[in-house]
Amino acid sequence: MRGLSVALTLLPLLLHVCGACTGGWHSFSHGGPCFKVFHERGINWNEANKRCLSSGTVLAQVPDHSTHTHLINLISSDHSSGFFMIGATNWGGSWKWTNLGSHLTSSHSYWLSGQPDNYCHAGHTCHEGQHCVAYTNKNSDHWGWDDITCSVSNYDYYICEKNAEGHSGPIVG
Repeated sequence: MRGLSVALTLLPLLLHVCGACTGGWHSFSHGGPCFKVFHERGINWNEANKRCLSSGTVLAQVPDHSTHTHLINLISSDHSSGFFMIGATNWGGSWKWTNLGSHLTSSHSYWLSGQPDNYCHAGHTCHEGQHCVAYTNKNSDHWGWDDITCSVSNYDYYICEKNAEGHSGPIVG
């Protein structure tokens, strides 16, 4: 019985030291970044970005195929559709990860067919354009990226990323 008590007492410390994700956060690699989907009706990309930053996290970065696969699994495990905002923008002519500052490369981009398209809905005045990114499966049989208007409060989900517990430094994906 004493051994069990010691193990239960040490478990939180071991998880913290070993780089685990806790509190509903998920990772696909030991010590790797932790991801969590947040649901908030009628939120825009700018507000979602602020929510993540104010909690010491960032909108999810997708620098490789393993991260992409993990996020698709995370999204599709609880959701059949929607827009899930992530941390990439195009302000200045090229798509970049907001936290990493690096360009989206063609080998690690997951645009849906025909995207990005900077689409403006008929009857709308589109001064801003579509300069932010979200995962969706709209008009598709699989999940991928779509460019969205950053300031339009038309979305319900966003994915934040943070370092695993016990790991410090910048989130570099």
